[in-house]
Amino acid sequence: MTGFPVDERSLFQRIAAFRTAVASHLDARFQLLALEAEEARGLLARQLFLLGSAVLALSLGYLLVLSGGVALIAHLLQTPWWVIALAAGIAHLALGTLLFLLGRRPLARKLFPDSRMELEKDRQCLTHKH
Repeated sequence: MTGFPVDERSLFQRIAAFRTAVASHLDARFQLLALEAEEARGLLARQLFLLGSAVLALSLGYLLVLSGGVALIAHLLQTPWWVIALAAGIAHLALGTLLFLLGRRPLARKLFPDSRMELEKDRQCLTHKH
């Protein structure tokens, strides 16, 4: 025995209050993460749309190169068919390449900014001793 009186009820109340505070803190962090995950889902859906559009445009470019309509235009313009086919194919491949590059571009802002900020605050609080 150290000679210091210990109020067991007070100790248990402090432990319960600490546990409640930790649970509340973690719940707030998870709610923030859920909100930012929803926002990230929208940003990633946009990226997926751009990449899908790029694949579609590249496929369309390939189909246009082989298209029979190219032969008709070439006939009407009195130009060799392969010149028209090449021009149409290059135009669509350029569009597809542009969409692909837009889809690969890094996001304009970092994902989960609020969670990152809160975690940094937590890290600073845990590393600084008062």
